[in-house]
Amino acid sequence: FTTEAPLGNVALFEFSERIALAQRIIALHPYCSLDSRFLMFAMMSPWFQALLSDKATGMTATGIKASKLKELAVPLAPLAEQKRIVAKVE
Repeated sequence: FTTEAPLGNVALFEFSERIALAQRIIALHPYCSLDSRFLMFAMMSPWFQALLSDKATGMTATGIKASKLKELAVPLAPLAEQKRIVAKVE
């Protein structure tokens, strides 16, 4: 997840290798009751992107601090429903 320049880009990394992240990138690790693809699609949604823009700061390069990102809530369905949603979106 990119926190600045550009804000809100989302990617899914499903490998066990250790990686090094650059500046302005945060790795998010979902809980076991959360489907990673569901979280990715939720964070890519226009609703979440608008929420990010609303909470972002800065004029030239808008961004969001990790502490503010942690405060944002993503509505969660039960795990089985998350998997059904992901199957429809993919």
